[in-house]
Amino acid sequence: MRGSVVNCAGGSAYRQSGWLTSEEIVQGPGASAPGITQRHGYNFLVPVGTERGAAATPRPLTAMGRFAHEAAVADQATGIVYETEDAGSGRGSGFYRFLPVDRDDLSQGGVLQMLAVAGRPQADLREGQRQGQPLPVAWVTITQPDPEGSNDVFLEGFGKGGAKFNRLEGVWPGGGSIFFASTSGGDVKNGDRNSDGFQEGYGQIWEYRPQGNDGGVLVLLFESPDGDVLDSPDNIVVTPRGGLLLCEDDASSANLGQDDESRFFGEDKNRLIGLTLDGVAFPFAENIVNESELAGACWSADGQFLFVNVYGEDVAGSGGTLAITGPWERGAL
Repeated sequence: MRGSVVNCAGGSAYRQSGWLTSEEIVQGPGASAPGITQRHGYNFLVPVGTERGAAATPRPLTAMGRFAHEAAVADQATGIVYETEDAGSGRGSGFYRFLPVDRDDLSQGGVLQMLAVAGRPQADLREGQRQGQPLPVAWVTITQPDPEGSNDVFLEGFGKGGAKFNRLEGVWPGGGSIFFASTSGGDVKNGDRNSDGFQEGYGQIWEYRPQGNDGGVLVLLFESPDGDVLDSPDNIVVTPRGGLLLCEDDASSANLGQDDESRFFGEDKNRLIGLTLDGVAFPFAENIVNESELAGACWSADGQFLFVNVYGEDVAGSGGTLAITGPWERGAL
C-alpha cells in the first residue's frame, strides 16, 4: 500500500474484511518534515480481495485518531475497534476504543474514546498495580481525534480523566476479552529512566473484559518480575487453544544485573514467551539468527501453524518468516 509511512502492528478488521495497518509516527507538511506532503499518524484499511500485484489506495481513517499508533483490532462480536498507543518513553500512552457508525465501513466515522479507571481520574497504571485486581472501567470521549499536535489526543483524554500507560504495544481479542501489552510498565525496574522521571519496568500484560457499552473491568494479568522471565513484550497473539504468545523486543539496556543472558547474543536476546491465562510465563523460542526482535506472530486458520517474522536488518537474508508446527494440544499454546 502506497501513501502510508512507518506502519506498525495493526490487526484484523471486522469480519476479517481486511487488515488495519497503523502508522507509528505523527508527521505533517512543514519545516520539521521536509519532503512530507500529507499528514500522517492514522490507521488505514487494507481490504481483502485486492488484485494481486495491485496497491491498495490509502484512505486515512481520521476519526480513529491521529497519534503514534501501535496496533488496532476489531472485536469480531461487536465491531468495536481497540487501539494501542506507543508514544515512546517519557510520554504517556493511552488505550482507546473506536465505536464506528458502520462497523462494515470504518470510513463513515464514529466516536473515539480513551480508557479511564472509574473513580480514579488520571490513574497512572505504569507501576504500583496489583496483579489480578479488577479495576472498573469508564470511557472518556475524544472530541478532537485529528489534531495538529503529535500528543494532543492523549493530552485531551488524560485531561478528562483517562488512564496513563507506558508504551502500549500489541493488542488481540480472545474469549470475549481484549489483551494488550505495555512494553515497559511494571514495578521491577530495568535501569532505564524516562525523561519524565519514570523508571521503566520489564513489561505488563493487561486484560480488558467488556461489559455492556460503557463499562467493563481491566485486570493486570501479568507483570514481569525480571528480564529473564519476560523483557519488553511487544506483539501479542491469543492462541487457538486459549493461551497467549508474546514477542519480546528487548529494549532494556541495564537490566540491573538480572539473569538476562543468551548463549548467542549476551544481554540482547529476543524470544517468544508463552503465557497461560493462570499467569504462568515460559520461554517458547529464542531468535538465534540475529539480534533483532521476533514480530507479527499469528496462527493459520486451522490452528496448526504458527507464523512469526524475524525482524530484518539492512543485510540481505537477515529477516524472514518462520512457520512452526507441533503437537500443540500437549502444551499451553
